[in-house]
Amino acid sequence: MKRILSLLSVFMMCCAMWAGSQTIPTLSTGSEYHYYVIKNTRTNEYLYWNNNSDFIRQDASRNFDSFFYFTAGDNAATAEGVTSIKIHNLTTNALMANFSSWTDTGANWYVKAASYTEKNVTSTGIAFSQNEQFVNKQCWNSYDSEHKIGNWDLDGGCLFEIEEVSESGIVEF
Repeated sequence: MKRILSLLSVFMMCCAMWAGSQTIPTLSTGSEYHYYVIKNTRTNEYLYWNNNSDFIRQDASRNFDSFFYFTAGDNAATAEGVTSIKIHNLTTNALMANFSSWTDTGANWYVKAASYTEKNVTSTGIAFSQNEQFVNKQCWNSYDSEHKIGNWDLDGGCLFEIEEVSESGIVEF
């Protein structure tokens, strides 16, 4: 019986990890920074800033351009469970303005914990959108060509895991 319970608990833990994390990132302040890598739950690839085109792209491994931090958005979100943020790339300290440009001021992005069921399998993660209601093809999505993150409606390709990384973990690159 103990063996069955042990196997069941390991199975449940693996399912929970596979399903994705719904942890909203901790916002950085002028005195305390929290660095993250972002992984698409559909492709299992890490996002990174591509300085050749400014697009966020995906790759199976992390590189120095894969680290991001988040600060509070200019306006408060009004929908329950939604947070307004600004997205910074650690390499440039620039802010994400849209799917293909980074500026000094950036744009307000909205994040929320989300789930999506596809072929009787439910995935969970964090969704990012330019629209507080997460509609009108304004969510980050993995469908774009050349491993770019493009925009689409909320579906399984719009779910991301956010993993905090210590400063010593960044130095490795």
